[in-house]
Amino acid sequence: NKPPDLVAHPCGNYSGGSLANALQAHFDTQTELRGLIRPGIVHRLDRLTSGVMVCTKHHLSHRRLSIDFQESRVCKEYLTLVNGVVKQDEGEVRFAIGGTPGGATIKMSIAPAAVDARSARTRFRVLERFSRHTLVLAQPFTGRLHQIRLHMMGLGHPVAADEFYSHTQTLTLRDLFGDDPAAYPPAVARQSPETVLLSRQALHAHRLVFMHPIRLELQTAVAELAPDMQRVLDLLRSPR
Repeated sequence: NKPPDLVAHPCGNYSGGSLANALQAHFDTQTELRGLIRPGIVHRLDRLTSGVMVCTKHHLSHRRLSIDFQESRVCKEYLTLVNGVVKQDEGEVRFAIGGTPGGATIKMSIAPAAVDARSARTRFRVLERFSRHTLVLAQPFTGRLHQIRLHMMGLGHPVAADEFYSHTQTLTLRDLFGDDPAAYPPAVARQSPETVLLSRQALHAHRLVFMHPIRLELQTAVAELAPDMQRVLDLLRSPR
């Protein structure tokens, strides 16, 4: 269950403290030779996305699981809190995804503005509606970079506090409940409307269903919602 603010591999400004580093340190306690077992990162989550990941410690497992991910034989479900009230109960998004013109950042784009766009498909279902936000279950059938974030933005409901695709990079009490602290839930009564509740995109990898690469049995892994997102939902659900 990856916490937010953790990269999968060392990269760019994050040369250490990655999930791969942590796994290597863990594996090194299980063998007499350091580095004998190497962590197999089969798939990735964005640094600021929390939730379930599957990793391997065996070459054959890594090979088989990687192929299953590449060929969309893995069921992936995400929980996301998006801006605005989504009217459709469920639907499917097929905006193609590619690079941003200029290519100076890792920020991606959806067609027709995208460069070298590739097809992408995401199903979504509304789980809960609030006055200013919606809790959505998203199931990507392809694995494009930032896919859910871009597809929800394309629907007009970007993921809350998304650093690239939302209008603000944080989620505050004002964003949830407005300007009047008197209308806030008791747990945050009289706090400033500018109080930050979430400082990363409200996106959590909730569930993975995949074929065990050795036993060839279906495996289901579920990650409890990260505490920061859970707190936001608790406030949204609390009486005022």
